[in-house]
This record gives sequence, structure tokens and C-alpha cells, in this order.
Amino acid sequence: LAAATFGAQIRGFIQGGLFQGLISVIFFLLALSMFDLILIQAPAGLRNRLGNIKKTGPVGIFLMGMVSGLMASPCVAAPLAGILAFIAATGSQVLGFFMLLLFAWGMSVPLLLIGAFSGSMNALPRAGEWMNRVKEFYGFLLLAAALYFAKPLIGIAWAELGTAALLASFAAFLGLFTSIPESASMQPRVLKSFAVVAVAVACAFAISAASQWGCLCLPKSNAEKQADQAEIFWQHDLSQALAEAAETGKTVFVDFRADWCSVCKDLELNVFPHSSVRPLLKRMITVKIDATSPDDEVSAILKQYGIIGLPTLLFIGKDGVEIQNLRVVGYISPDQLEKKIRSVL
Repeated sequence: LAAATFGAQIRGFIQGGLFQGLISVIFFLLALSMFDLILIQAPAGLRNRLGNIKKTGPVGIFLMGMVSGLMASPCVAAPLAGILAFIAATGSQVLGFFMLLLFAWGMSVPLLLIGAFSGSMNALPRAGEWMNRVKEFYGFLLLAAALYFAKPLIGIAWAELGTAALLASFAAFLGLFTSIPESASMQPRVLKSFAVVAVAVACAFAISAASQWGCLCLPKSNAEKQADQAEIFWQHDLSQALAEAAETGKTVFVDFRADWCSVCKDLELNVFPHSSVRPLLKRMITVKIDATSPDDEVSAILKQYGIIGLPTLLFIGKDGVEIQNLRVVGYISPDQLEKKIRSVL
């Protein structure tokens, strides 16, 4: 309800680089705890008080539920933040109530099933080294999540290099450097096969990162050379672009983006320069609105056009009115964008 009521304030914080950096740090610390490098636990005083809570009766069960939710909050912070961001964007209190209700049910149903079929727990293997392996596996997943949230802040090249290092480490975890005796079962052989695949993918990411830094001088195709000679001219003054559209009769294409938006960078690197999209964009008046740290003017434009998420692509006619049913929020493929552009040319 608070996210729906105070959507603008919450959305501005969640979409900022500070929030994404904070989430990335949280995931990184949780990953370190999975590898037993640091210990994350509640203070001793709080744990002693929790141990004294009466665990029977409605009140005791309710308090234990509250405590469990508090202890699980670091693990659900990222998806919960995404839900709150969506609720803040829609501004619907009813939708916000039911979305978080379903979210709570999603966390509770597995526990209910375990409680209802507790006898099946006996079929699980006993505690041992496999539990440490599972914990370390989740540590790699948390590192991947940390890298994902840090990507808009560190850039694509560094993110790809980090992905390569993570995959190489994961390959070692799977047993890349472990010798397999002839009498071994199929499991270590399968794991080592996955390790080899992980190393191959890691090499691909490392090569991609090196090429972006200019460390590798890869030859360009004729299509890429022609694309380099036909750069898109982006304006940054929307009012001036609308005035130009009124004089020339051209359509205005507006790209709302931000530096911390990974999808925005994907559009800029892979969609707009695409051979089927770039020539069409050059026939329009293209405007780029940077909402990384919006000032009063940019904030007014965002409010005027009801921009609730980035990236957002708009098509504005020569009359200065947005062309309906063509707005794009989020990622769009080159083929889909080409169809939308051709419909207004």
C-alpha cells in the first residue's frame, strides 16, 4: 500500500544506482557466508530472546512467523524490491495488496507441504559433505545475482570479465582439475563435462570483454563498416525536436534511458545499431532523454508522458501527440522495433 501511495519516491530510489549497488553488496555478502568466509547471524541477545519465546499458541506461532520473516528478509530483498517497484509504478493499492499476498503465499506453501508430508523427509540423505557442496552451489548463484545487479554500475565489459571469472571458478568447483579414476561412477564424469562447457563459455565472455577494451583487433565485416559510417544523430532537446517535426513532418522517436539501466545499454549496443533498424531511425528525428539523475526539466518530461519504467520508447507525430499503441517499455528485438518504425514512416 505504501509503494502504491508513494510510488514516485520509492520508484526513484529503486531505479537509482545506489539501490542496485546496495542489493549487489547484500548478495555478495550472502555469497561469502555460503562459502563460510564470513558469518552472518542475528545478534546473540536477539537469539537468546527468540529462544525464550513461547512457541505454542496463536501468539507464539505468530511471533515465530514474524521472526522467520525477519531472518529471511536478506534472501527475498531483491524480488520483493522488484514487486514494490512495479506496485509503485502502477499506483494501484488493490493490486499491491494482492501481489504481496500472493508473494507471501509463495513463501508459505513449500513450508506447508513439508509440514503436511513430513514423513517423506526421511527419504532425504543424511547430513554430510553434500550439504556443504549444495551450500557452495548456492553461493555461486548469489555471486551471479550480485554481478547481475552490479552490471549497470561497472559496465558491460567488466561484467563480462566478472562472468568469465565466475564461470571459471564454478568449473573448478565442478571438478575440472580433479582426476577421475576408471572405476568412478557416472556422476563425476558428467560434472566434469559441465565444467569443460563452463570454461568454454568463460573464454567466450573473456574474449568479448577484451574486444570491448580494444585488446583484440577483430576484423569488421562490410556491414559493420557501413554501419560505422552511418551513425545515428541523437538530439537531447525534446521541445526543439518537436518544433523540427512540425516543420518537416517527420516522426519523433524518443528514447528514455539511464546509465544504470542494463536493458537501455542493450538497446543502444545491439538494437539501435542493427542493420535493419539504423537506416529507419535515420529517417526520423531521434531524441535521447537521459534519466540517470533527472533534473527538474527531465522530471517534468517523465511526468508529462507518464514514464514509469526504463527504457521507454515513444513515437510522437508531427502534431506533437504521441502515436498510440506504439509505446515500448523494456526490451524489444530489432525485428519488432523495425515493424513499429515502418508503421509510422
